Amino acid sequence: MAEFTFQEQQMMARFYGNRDLINDEGFWGSCLLLYQDKNVLLPIADNPSARRRVASMLDCNGTNCSLCCNYKRVSLSESDVARLPEKAVVSTDERGLYLDCSNGCQFLKDGKCSIYDVRPDTCYDFPIQPPREAISLDGKRLQQMQYRLKCPAGLKVIRQLMTEAVAGGKLMLLPDLSLITIEEEQVENDNLFPA
Repeated sequence: MAEFTFQEQQMMARFYGNRDLINDEGFWGSCLLLYQDKNVLLPIADNPSARRRVASMLDCNGTNCSLCCNYKRVSLSESDVARLPEKAVVSTDERGLYLDCSNGCQFLKDGKCSIYDVRPDTCYDFPIQPPREAISLDGKRLQQMQYRLKCPAGLKVIRQLMTEAVAGGKLMLLPDLSLITIEEEQVENDNLFPA
């Protein structure tokens, strides 16, 4: 059994017994405060099609938020370098090409990405993180998508995907943003979360 972080313990205590977290606005507001800058496991397998879908759900458009631009280093591929403006300062070391953002991203102007349409793939993929190995409900190994919670727009994506996952009535969302399987007899049992 996994140990809960302090934030997860707070969420469990505050929302214990709430069987409908999906529709609880207070819960989602608390998620943004307590889980910001944490990876959330999404209820979908990580594959190119799922990545495209999840990336398209994020309604950001390079606005003035810039919460996703707080990294010291942005890895680059050769195709990233080819797309970047000529004035780009690109560095290299044993790990490869990168933008040194230790003093802030050189393309962040007034809180907005000035190269949003040609940004590096690392920036394009964000907030999707490398997958985590998991076991599906039917016992098969899979790569589960992880998503870094940074802002209200990202929380909206997480909420929509969790809503889709619980819609069939076989899964329930817990306060730590994990899902559990519920048996049909548990759905009708009022003692699932005793008072």
